[in-house]
Amino acid sequence: VRNVKVIYNSYELSDFQFEKNEIETLRDKLNLDPSKSTIYLGKIGQGKGVDKILEYLDHSKYNLVTSGKGKIQNESVKSFFFKREEFPLLLKISDVVLAMSTMPEGWNRIAHEALLVKTPVIGTGTGGMKELLEKSGQKIVTNFSDLENEIQHSISNKNYLGNLGFDFVKQLDMDYFQPEWLGLIDHVKQKL
Repeated sequence: VRNVKVIYNSYELSDFQFEKNEIETLRDKLNLDPSKSTIYLGKIGQGKGVDKILEYLDHSKYNLVTSGKGKIQNESVKSFFFKREEFPLLLKISDVVLAMSTMPEGWNRIAHEALLVKTPVIGTGTGGMKELLEKSGQKIVTNFSDLENEIQHSISNKNYLGNLGFDFVKQLDMDYFQPEWLGLIDHVKQKL
């Protein structure tokens, strides 16, 4: 295939702006230890890497959170099924979001959403996720034994990495998305 047009996933930026009380309400609901950093481990599911992550982390140092309909069999991890409007708040509460998939990923919308709330992301960079992480200045980790050091680095540099990531993904809004698709449709119609 020689004639390829890439149109990146896009979001309404206003859906990722919150009042402080919304953030605090969810933090209270989740009952997270305020003395510990919060790490979002990812969605529970085959190939998402959550089980492998847990082999390499010091569970006592962090609030470890996953999401999805399943439950993880680990007392150190809190698993929740979030309403659509709550999930971005979880990403905002998190100090680092992990996207450590062990299978080929596409763009990785969770990583994109984390960057929209200025939370650093560490991922394996499998598939299309690599482009997102590279262009947003986030960390790619392929060796799980490096995770602990990279998490500490991301926490120490949260504002810098969060802002760096946001500067890339903020351009992928609906003002970008709509004309890209309409232009592609017009281009295809002209070729017919």
